[in-house]
Amino acid sequence: MDISQIVGPPNGSSFNTGTTTRIVYEAADNCGNIDTCSFTITVQERVSMGYCNARGTQPWEQWIANVTLEDIENTTSKNGYGDFTAQSTDLERGSMYTIELSAGFSYTTWDEHFSVWIDLNQDDEFQANELLVEEILPAPPNGTQLETITVSFELPSSAQLGNTRMRVAMQQEAFADPCG
Repeated sequence: MDISQIVGPPNGSSFNTGTTTRIVYEAADNCGNIDTCSFTITVQERVSMGYCNARGTQPWEQWIANVTLEDIENTTSKNGYGDFTAQSTDLERGSMYTIELSAGFSYTTWDEHFSVWIDLNQDDEFQANELLVEEILPAPPNGTQLETITVSFELPSSAQLGNTRMRVAMQQEAFADPCG
């Protein structure tokens, strides 16, 4: 059997958003039978589903107690993850920044794994290349209520200008997934 494309751009071609392209293939067998198959490709603009939800477990035992970055100084308590998108600060591409991350503990303490993502391309997703901080806060002595680490990071010069979102996650034993 011989199959060949007879209409449309070659395999591996790129399509621009908003275009519609017709593709036609022809199949011929050794008996002389010929048949065609066609389909249409329409490229639509990506529709964002929005940011994934984060969640916390055991916020009564351990929680993100404070995040400080430039104009943001956000103190929280034993309430799991929250929406703090009303807070903002200005960052410049290619510049170094220091972020302070505090863990709160009821009594028992653990090594806490902090992760910080900034949606650099503003596509409503936190991707691996947008993970700017991964740092372990070693467990302080039991009974310690608050422990802070300070971490420096560079905001890549490739970051898009404008408002975007930052996500801070903390988890014991391993680094969190941005949607975990």
